[in-house]
Amino acid sequence: TQRRLTRRAALRALRALGVATARDISNHLLRGRYDGLPALLHDLVRRGEIVRARIAGVGDGYLVHAADVEGVRAIERGEWDGRAVLLSPFDNAICDRARTQRLFGFDFKLSIYEPRDRRWGYYVLPLLEGDRFTARADAAFDRAAGRLRLLRVRHEDGRKSRRALQRAAAELEAFLARGSAGGTLRA
Repeated sequence: TQRRLTRRAALRALRALGVATARDISNHLLRGRYDGLPALLHDLVRRGEIVRARIAGVGDGYLVHAADVEGVRAIERGEWDGRAVLLSPFDNAICDRARTQRLFGFDFKLSIYEPRDRRWGYYVLPLLEGDRFTARADAAFDRAAGRLRLLRVRHEDGRKSRRALQRAAAELEAFLARGSAGGTLRA
């Protein structure tokens, strides 16, 4: 039934997002096609399948899947050491630009559609280190050479950062080593 499909999609969206408002869920996966979402979320909270949450400095109205509550508590206790990862401009963490700004204070624009404002580069990959966006890497695939080139890396505070460059290069190397893309990295 439609309700069952909406329930399944809403729970998957919440798991993918980690923490989300009803609006965040509505903007994810089915993009605004969650029939009866407010009542469904209320029912899921009542049943204990999802839990209400407050984000310090951001506010109330957030939800967390019950299966993720212990992970959230571990983060609160400081028992989580996030890794560094370069994100695609289409990654769940940043595809909803308003949510990314609200939760992380990170303003991101897909530069390929901004010919006059390419401050960060053409195809920019944000560097997420733990729970912070720390840099942006501009990468390009050189088809003739068969290599992925790291054109530049800019730290979020505007300065050049050797550490950010090393983290971005390491993430691209790991990506290539997994066989997700052909070629080799040349910085």
